[in-house]
Amino acid sequence: MLNAIEARWKKADQDAFIAALILNPFHKTRPLQPLFSFSVGGVYALLSCLWEHFYTVPVPVTDLLEDVQEYLMKSGHFADIQSWQHSICLAAEAMKTSPDSIQVWDFAQHPEALVRPIIQLACRLLSVCTNSASCKRLFSSLGHILTKLRNCLGNTTLLSLTEMKMHICDEHLCNQGLQRRLKFQLEGDCRQTAQVTENAGSAPEPILLPLPPPPSSAPDAMPKANEEEISSEELMQEL
Repeated sequence: MLNAIEARWKKADQDAFIAALILNPFHKTRPLQPLFSFSVGGVYALLSCLWEHFYTVPVPVTDLLEDVQEYLMKSGHFADIQSWQHSICLAAEAMKTSPDSIQVWDFAQHPEALVRPIIQLACRLLSVCTNSASCKRLFSSLGHILTKLRNCLGNTTLLSLTEMKMHICDEHLCNQGLQRRLKFQLEGDCRQTAQVTENAGSAPEPILLPLPPPPSSAPDAMPKANEEEISSEELMQEL
């Protein structure tokens, strides 16, 4: 089991997973070893690389470095982060659910101010669903859309169509429209099957008619033909 986990970890995007763990206010760097890679400078370098990977705008060096320092040191904008965590944990316990780490970042952001760089990165990383089912579903949708008749679609159009299709499926699941549709379809099939069975049971029984007798092969059939021939000769002699 450990070997399988290590093999998968080597193939995974380790920077994104490590950054998601650090940017989770309920964990931060506590589960990690006290290495330089997880210091303020190491975390800043890690988040800078991810920023360049996710966004096309340059890295906001000053703001991001300030955010990392205040977040890890629990100062400045994040001086009251422990009280936010405590309130969120109490609310989650009352609802019998797991605490949402993104709510902590929502507490640190003013609704009318610009989103701080670390909050923008944290919400993006913590919103990722780390499973392979969504990726497989995405590639299946790409295969259904990119057919022989649509082989001239560009990458942007193809991705836009696929995302729109997946969003529509998610809306159906959220609104329980898919369940109602399947229920209606199953009820219709059952109703049609019952009607066919009822019609088959109420149909009258077919009337069996006797088969016609086979053609006679008696030996007296030929003499009749001979008699006809003889009678015709006699008629000719008379004429």
